[in-house]
Amino acid sequence: MAIRELSSSSSSLKSATIILLVVLVIHIVGFSLPRWISVELTLTQRMEHMEGQTIETGYHVGLWQHCACANFLDSGACLCFSRTNDPTWFNIVQAAETLGLIGLVVSMLLSLTTLFYQKNKKFMIANVLILLVSGTLMVVGLVVFKVKTDTFELFKDLGKIDTSVMEIDQVHAKLNYAYFLCGVAGCLSILVCAPLYVKDLCSYTPDTLNESAVQYTAQGQCLVQGNMDSGYMRTSDEQYGFPPAYEQRYVPNNAELPYKS
Repeated sequence: MAIRELSSSSSSLKSATIILLVVLVIHIVGFSLPRWISVELTLTQRMEHMEGQTIETGYHVGLWQHCACANFLDSGACLCFSRTNDPTWFNIVQAAETLGLIGLVVSMLLSLTTLFYQKNKKFMIANVLILLVSGTLMVVGLVVFKVKTDTFELFKDLGKIDTSVMEIDQVHAKLNYAYFLCGVAGCLSILVCAPLYVKDLCSYTPDTLNESAVQYTAQGQCLVQGNMDSGYMRTSDEQYGFPPAYEQRYVPNNAELPYKS
């Protein structure tokens, strides 16, 4: 049954399901990695009676972790910590991206059900709506994150560095690849997957033809159960009429031979 449903599915549904699977993988990667935005710092360590030592460090931020990496004397190390005490706007970004991910998973399940099991118009409409809402939430979370990080609200702790020990020479912040992965996922879900599912929905025609059950009588006649207009087979008597009636008439020369009335 799954193979038959797959072969009868439209190319739009097949393409949309494959692209949605790619979108889901891309979003999971961007959702998980602590590389939404990075800040590169160049610090100079002040030591008494010694020349200052330059330290290149980076601060990487994700939805669930933030990491500090440093390169000093040709060696590097990174430490990552779970995020705590985040501002309200950051919690909104986390919620929007999480709901978007859940929506993508539900949409994927509906797509596989439609592709391999049964085509249902209600499932197809729900799939389009869920996909649009999920993509919108993902894009809204990205926009909020971009607006807030432009004001450097996420890096207020950088001002707490003790300048008597370390001197900040350069600060450079930029959006990183995990942010753009989530952006690609949101745009593909809205601009590519949803239109393909809508195209498949518009071309959907429910199959209303039911296979008729065939039965055979003891005389070998084929009778079809179902609609009388499409599957009913008439017997030979109904097709050509009933045989003419005969009655007994007696004539003097041949008293036992009946003749047609």
